[in-house]
Formats: sequence, structure tokens, C-alpha cells
Amino acid sequence: MDSTDTVRYDPESETYTARHAQGGGRTAVHSVVEAVAAATDSEPTAMEPLYETLDPHALDWLCGRGGERGRTSPGTVVSFRFEGCAVSVHADGRAVVSKRGDRP
Repeated sequence: MDSTDTVRYDPESETYTARHAQGGGRTAVHSVVEAVAAATDSEPTAMEPLYETLDPHALDWLCGRGGERGRTSPGTVVSFRFEGCAVSVHADGRAVVSKRGDRP
């Protein structure tokens, strides 16, 4: 699946948003990688591994896999920088990426 099929760009906020599917196999990590790849116009395989920035298992545990919510508060947000972008992963299933460098 091409990331352009799963990532939406909002020109007003200048952010890229990807969602992990409710109850599907897509994780928060998938959403982050696809949204950052779209924001930086890069192939996911050309980016540094996400595990060099943070623990991907912890990210998936905190933000769930869509249907596995309930581990954390619905308002939980994990924010970090990756590939020169500001990334915020929300427990409601959104990964929001901004190239501007501020928090999306």
C-alpha cells in the first residue's frame, strides 16, 4: 500500500496525518513511518530506523493498535522528533507530523 493512500495532508495546518486501523494489523509505528515518509518525500527504507529514536514497542503499547485501546487515557499523546519532523502520536489512533519543527 502506497503511503499516499493512507496519509492525508492538511494545507491549513501544514501537517500530515496517518491512522492505524481499528482492530487491524496497522500499528502506531506504521502510521508514524508512513506520515514521516510523506512529509519528507522519502522512502520509508531510506529513513533512519525509528528504534534509534524511541522504543517502538513502547509507542505501540501506549497508543494501541486501534482496537486495543484502554491501556492509557484517550487523551494520551507521545511527542518526539524524527527525521527532522515534529511527531505526535495520539491514543485515538492518529499520528500527526509537521515539517515546521514545532509540535503538530
